[in-house]
Amino acid sequence: LARSISPAADHHTASRGAATADAAVPLLTRAADGSRCLSFLDYTVTTAGSFGAQLLYRNSINALLLKQALTETLAVLPWFAGRLAVVHQQGGRDAFEVVCTNAGVRLIVASTSTTQQQLAVLLVPEPGSRATGSYNVAASLMAKYALPNDPWVIRRKQLPLLHVYLLQLYGGGSLLLLTVYHGLVDFEGLQTFTAHFSAAYNTVLLTWQQQGHRCNSGSGGNGGCSSCSTCNVHGLNAAGASVSGISGLRDGVNAAEPPLARRGAVFAPASLDALALAVAPPPPDTLPRESFVAIPWWKWGLTFWGILYKLLVQGGGIQVRTFIISPERLNHLKRTATAQLRKGRGEEAQAVAAAAAQGYTEYDGNGSSEEVQQDSSSMIGSGIRQRRGVGGVTEEAGGGGWVSTRDCVTARLAQLLHSLPQRRSRSMFFFVAANMRHRVQPPLLASQLGNILFMARVYDVRPSEMQLGELAARVRLALDRDLLSEYSREWHRVKQLVASHDVRRLVSEMIIDSDPTKCVLSAQGPLVFTDWRVEYPLWKFGSEVPISFTPISFRAPNVVIMCPLSPLMIQTAAVTASSVTATVEASNGDGDNGGDVDDGGGGNRGNGDRGHHHVGVSGGSGGGGLSLQIALHCVAWKRLDKMYGSDLATFF
Repeated sequence: LARSISPAADHHTASRGAATADAAVPLLTRAADGSRCLSFLDYTVTTAGSFGAQLLYRNSINALLLKQALTETLAVLPWFAGRLAVVHQQGGRDAFEVVCTNAGVRLIVASTSTTQQQLAVLLVPEPGSRATGSYNVAASLMAKYALPNDPWVIRRKQLPLLHVYLLQLYGGGSLLLLTVYHGLVDFEGLQTFTAHFSAAYNTVLLTWQQQGHRCNSGSGGNGGCSSCSTCNVHGLNAAGASVSGISGLRDGVNAAEPPLARRGAVFAPASLDALALAVAPPPPDTLPRESFVAIPWWKWGLTFWGILYKLLVQGGGIQVRTFIISPERLNHLKRTATAQLRKGRGEEAQAVAAAAAQGYTEYDGNGSSEEVQQDSSSMIGSGIRQRRGVGGVTEEAGGGGWVSTRDCVTARLAQLLHSLPQRRSRSMFFFVAANMRHRVQPPLLASQLGNILFMARVYDVRPSEMQLGELAARVRLALDRDLLSEYSREWHRVKQLVASHDVRRLVSEMIIDSDPTKCVLSAQGPLVFTDWRVEYPLWKFGSEVPISFTPISFRAPNVVIMCPLSPLMIQTAAVTASSVTATVEASNGDGDNGGDVDDGGGGNRGNGDRGHHHVGVSGGSGGGGLSLQIALHCVAWKRLDKMYGSDLATFF
C-alpha cells in the first residue's frame, strides 16, 4: 500500500501573512491572547507525543469540503491550530503552554491504487481469516508526522499539534487518519473535536449537494473526472480517486451541530485546580502510589538511554497485535464472572453462619476467624486488608455483585499476561484508565478539553491464580471505591510539585523506576488498560459511520486499548472469537522513544457498561464486539506464542 501512494496535495491552515509554500487558509476567529490552556494535569503528559485514530470509510470524503470544514472547526476550537510555547508563570517559574497563534494544522491529501475492498481484507476480515502484512496502516503513513516525545523539539520546530491525513482509495472509499498532541487532549477531547469536525463537514457537504454540484462522472459514480474543477484543483482525479462518494449523498447526510453534550468545548484548567484542593482521606492501609518527580537536566540523557535499553535490548522492541472479540465471547465472559461471584457470595454466607455458630464474630472469607493470620495473597481489597471473600468484594463497592463486560475483559487479559514466566512468580499490580469528567463532584462537562484521566490501580494480585469473577470484582472495586480519593490526593501532590519545581522536568516515577516490576517500560512492568468509548455517530463523515476504527499510538509497551467494533464491521463480516492478528513494528522515528503510556483512554458512560443490555456497545453506537490493540515487548509475544500458539484469542 505504501508503495502505491502518490501525494495529491499537502494543505496547511496558516496564519495571515505566514510564509509557506502550502495553501494558506486563515482562520475565521482567534482566541484571546494570554488565555490559559493547559492545566497542571496536562503538564504530566507533555512527553507523551501524539495519538489518534485510523478510520476506513466505504463512502469517499471530498478533500475540498474537508478542508473547508477543518477551517470552520478551528475557528471554534482555535487551540488545535496553536503551538507549544514556554510561558512565564506567576511565582517566577516557566511552564509549557499551548498558545493560540493561528499557525494552523496540517492536512495531507493523497491517493492510491489500492481499493477499499483490498484494504477491508486487512481491516474487516472474514470469519476465521488471518490478516497478513501491516494491519495498522497509520504506522507507515503517519510515522513522518508523528510528534516526538520531547516537548522541547515540538516547541523549537513549532510543529503542528494536529494532523489530518486523507487517503483517497481507488474506485471509492477513504482512509482518514487524525493525530493530535497528547499534551493537549485525551481521547475524549479528540472525540469532541471530531464531533465538531464531522458536523461541519456534513453541513458543508449537504450545502454543496443542494447547490447542485455534481461530478461529470455522474451521480452514481465514485471516480473523479478531468473536467471537474474541484477534481483538478485538489488532485482527486488521480488514480481514480473519488471526489465525494456522490452515490452516498442521496441518503444519510444531515446538516447538524455536534450533540448537545459536545458543544461549548473549552479548556477550564481552573476547575481542575479546585479538584486538587478537595483531598479526601484515603482508605485505611492504602499502599502509596507512584507519582511524578522533577529530575535534574543532567539526568535526562541517562533517562533517555535507559528507556532505549529497556525497550530495545531487554525487550527486543515493541510489537502491536490487534484482536477482534465477538459479542458471543464477551457475553460468555460476563456470564462466567457473574456466576462465580454469585457462587462466592453463597459460600461466604454459609461460612459466616458456620463461624457465628462457633462463636466467631468476624469471618475473613477464607474459612477462619479474625484471630487466625490471613494469607496475604488472598486479600480481596484494592490495596487494603479485607475480611470478605470473592462474593463480598463488590458489595463493598456498592455493586451488588455487578461487574461490567470491560471489567471481565480486563481480568481475562490480566490472567493470560500474568501467566508469562517473567510475571507469574510474583504478585503484580495493573492500571485501568478512567475518564474523570463524570466521576468527580460536581461533574465536569463532557466537552471539557484537556487530559482528565486517572489510572485506577488494582493492587497486589496474582491474576493467573485467581478466578475470573474475583479479579473482575477487584477491577470494579478499584474504579468504584478508591478512585476519587486517590485522584484528588495524587493531583494535590502534583500541584504542590508544580508550584515548587520546573514543570518542564516532570517525569513519572514509573518510567525511571529501577525495579522492573514497577517500570511501565519493562517487560515485567505493570499493564495499562484503557477503554476508548468510541461514539461512532460522532465520526460520521458523509453518509456512513466508519467501517473500522483503529487506535494510533506511537508507541508504549504493556498497553491494551479497547474499542467497540463499528456496526458496519458486524454487517460486513460475522466476527468470531478467532483473532485478527497482525504485527506492527515500532518505528524508530521521533515519535517512538518511550513516552508516557496513557493513550488517551477512558470512557464517558459512568460505571463501565452498567445498564447496557448489549455488551461492548458504547452508547448504542458500536457493533457489539470489541477490538483489542495490545502492545507488548517482542520477548513477551514470543513467549506467549510458544505457550498458546500464534492465535492467542483462542485461549482468550
